[in-house]
Amino acid sequence: MRKVMMGVAILTLSACMHTSHVRLDPSARYAPVDPYDVIVYVQETDVPYEFEPIALVHARVDDDWTDESDLIEAMREEASELGAHGIIIEWIDEPSGWEHAIEHLADVEIADRRGKGLAIRAVSTSGG
Repeated sequence: MRKVMMGVAILTLSACMHTSHVRLDPSARYAPVDPYDVIVYVQETDVPYEFEPIALVHARVDDDWTDESDLIEAMREEASELGAHGIIIEWIDEPSGWEHAIEHLADVEIADRRGKGLAIRAVSTSGG
């Protein structure tokens, strides 16, 4: 029974999360990495290695069921599928009070937390 409940919870949360990306070089393809190996940076100057930007990553999560860490995790997972070693968070937007009021009064889904990040990949500095 516990496994069934966990499965329902995961499906419910995944239905509340939407991610997408835009490759900066559509011809560049990399093997996916483990999402836990993708480091999240707040600004470009925090990145301790040379890197190349590989994609813009967008995420949208329902703020009734998730928090900011879920949004960042969704972006991290999307970046990992692209072979990124890190993601630089460009912005996170929280829904306004008006969006919440309209959502609940009109029964429409508009109050979502949104974010955008730059997926990056370490540049190899070895000569061979």
